[in-house]
Amino acid sequence: MGHRFGRREFLRFVNLLRATSGRGFVNLHHTITQYAIERVRKFLTQEDYNQVVNAWSQFMGDKKEKEVTLKGGEAEVLDDYDLFYKTFSKLKAGSLLASLRKMTASEEGRKKIGSFLIQGLCDKYQGNYDPHYVTGLGSTLWVLDQYWKDTAIATNGLYQYLDFFFSG
Repeated sequence: MGHRFGRREFLRFVNLLRATSGRGFVNLHHTITQYAIERVRKFLTQEDYNQVVNAWSQFMGDKKEKEVTLKGGEAEVLDDYDLFYKTFSKLKAGSLLASLRKMTASEEGRKKIGSFLIQGLCDKYQGNYDPHYVTGLGSTLWVLDQYWKDTAIATNGLYQYLDFFFSG
């Protein structure tokens, strides 16, 4: 986290790192909530925005930020859908993340991740409807688009979604 932040940017970074930390339904909602706040920001005054962000931060309680760490060597980059889906179908968030992480550094890579995840969701998900698979994916792609330079946030967000989807 070698960034130099102003106070406001630092708090935003820490809160988003907190939101993308953790596993399961509730933790995924922390990320979805921030995504929703940012999507409606243009309708809010600065005072209203500050109030809702402060409330969101308080909703997370004493949740601590924790960066996802991946053990082992570098994984193969999955630059075509067939390779991606082969790994995706194993339902192992860590190994898929290891293969996607390098792709987050480029716009083309992030677009491929988005396309692959959308197609994978449609190909793999054949169960009872759960809107969190779609809203979680939307918030994850937003995190990748907006915070790709903040590796910890991008990695956490991607892991959080994959882990949720694969365990659902």
